Amino acid sequence: MVFRLGEFANDRQFLLYNQRSNFEQSQILEHISTLKKVNRGSDDPVNFSRIESTRDQLEQNAAFEKNIETLLQKNGVIESSLNSILESFEAARELAVQGTSHLHDDLERETIADQIQQHRESIINRLNTRHEDEYLFSGTLTTTQPFDAAGVYSGNTTIVNARINDTDTIQTNFIGSDLAYGPTGPGDPTDIIEILTNLETAFRANDEVAINAELPRMRDVTERLNEAIAEVGTRNVRLTAENDRYAVFEENLTTVLAQLEAADLAEEIVDLEQVQNTLQAQLRSQGTINQQSLLNFLG
Repeated sequence: MVFRLGEFANDRQFLLYNQRSNFEQSQILEHISTLKKVNRGSDDPVNFSRIESTRDQLEQNAAFEKNIETLLQKNGVIESSLNSILESFEAARELAVQGTSHLHDDLERETIADQIQQHRESIINRLNTRHEDEYLFSGTLTTTQPFDAAGVYSGNTTIVNARINDTDTIQTNFIGSDLAYGPTGPGDPTDIIEILTNLETAFRANDEVAINAELPRMRDVTERLNEAIAEVGTRNVRLTAENDRYAVFEENLTTVLAQLEAADLAEEIVDLEQVQNTLQAQLRSQGTINQQSLLNFLG
């Protein structure tokens, strides 16, 4: 019997080509099922690295966006509290001005004193505002109520900053003692607690001189509170602009990611048909070779 080495070479070549075609077919089927042309580093090392880098950027952006959204919500509560403090203080100021415009009997003076007391208490309550179980005006002592009923501060004066991008931070808190007392602390010319306490005492004592002494201080408090409210607005403008920038950046990154990893379904189907045709051609070719080899063996 004649030993034909070429037959074994043909078989090995067929198995090699067939294995390669089957691998290509499985890859294309995976692309179609996942709608991704790059599922692992071995598919395309360069693009896979770019995909991972783009995903990392998207995750980082999402973290910054979440941080900014949290800050905007917090600032909304802060702004509402500051506006309420200003409204209560302005109402007390109006009472003080009215109280000096004409004579009042004892009952009227007591009523005004009671109302000023209520406004002071309302302001202290607002200075004790919480958001998501944290006190907003306690510095970093967010689990400590900043003010007691007398308006004594128990928080600290630590400023809190949050990162809003790779290089920039923004202050996120307002110190309660600054808001209540003014920049130099208790006894400051714009000390809200002291002013309202003095007014209450002066009205109960019918001390018009003492009442008039507090009015100039009240104008300065109004200006200071308006500045604090404006500062919240400035922070919000900056945060919103940064958030909008991230939204655009995220859209661009998502587009890049799709271009890097998304499979073209129509193209993949065409490639699948080509591979399947190749497999069928290989099988037909190998069948013909085997038939010829059998005839030669029998002949």
